[in-house]
Amino acid sequence: MKLLFFKNLFSLLLVATLVSAAIALTSKTLSMKEAFIRPPKTGLSGVKRIEALSLPDAIQMFYNSKNVFVDIRERQYYEYGHIQNAINIPYSEIDNISDEDIAKLKEKTHVVIYWNSGCCGVVWKAAEKLMSRGLDNVRVYPEGWPQWRACRLPVTKSEE
Repeated sequence: MKLLFFKNLFSLLLVATLVSAAIALTSKTLSMKEAFIRPPKTGLSGVKRIEALSLPDAIQMFYNSKNVFVDIRERQYYEYGHIQNAINIPYSEIDNISDEDIAKLKEKTHVVIYWNSGCCGVVWKAAEKLMSRGLDNVRVYPEGWPQWRACRLPVTKSEE
């Protein structure tokens, strides 16, 4: 008798959860892509939103030679290994990028910046700094190097 009660209770809870999820999904007005775009800070008018790239988006951008990947990790980590063809602009040096280098980045369709992960906020701060220098083509790959390497995608490693 108790077993039947728990089976019925479990079934009821499962149905309630599924119904709640269905209601939440049907009332959602954002697309999945919009859900992962980081909104600008409140109170800043005219600030563009920074798009976060999923792994499939990052792969697609990687195979387009009109895009560039920028590794903002410190140089020793970049030299140890990085996304193939990525350039290195350490976060500590972003404020000192020359106008000439900014102009070269503006020529690219997208500038995809990455770090070890997006959880600490450094990659977002770097994107905001680049955008404040006039780059409106900045995208963030928040999962960055760890995900790329774990998926065995094209990388460049040091010879050591």
